[in-house]
Amino acid sequence: QQVQKEASNVWRGVEKVLFGNGKQLHFKKNRDFTTISGKTNTNGAKFDKETLTVNWLGLSMLCKLPKREKDRQYIEASLSSDISYCQIHRKMFSTGWRYYVILVLSGDAPKKLQHIGDSTMGIDPGTSTIAGVS
Repeated sequence: QQVQKEASNVWRGVEKVLFGNGKQLHFKKNRDFTTISGKTNTNGAKFDKETLTVNWLGLSMLCKLPKREKDRQYIEASLSSDISYCQIHRKMFSTGWRYYVILVLSGDAPKKLQHIGDSTMGIDPGTSTIAGVS
């Protein structure tokens, strides 16, 4: 919907310049783009599972995984499914620009691993709330 809206705004601007009282077109500057995306993982920004890199217009960027082992295992389990498309998103911080990869995967998300201990637990169901103590 957003792409259609932007395309109709551009066309409206072209019509004003050609047929109406518009004086000139205004295009977005390179610094105004915060997200780059492709429709599939075969065009535009492409993510490679084996090397954990994103390739876009001949530029290859290496992705870093989180340091926490629990998060790293979840991401590795998620990468076993097929990639629909990926986006490169940038954010401005006080130290400069940071770039993130947003992957859209097909299928269901993997189950998060939960550690269930050997302790006992008590549940107190009330009229409007439930309390649990372990």
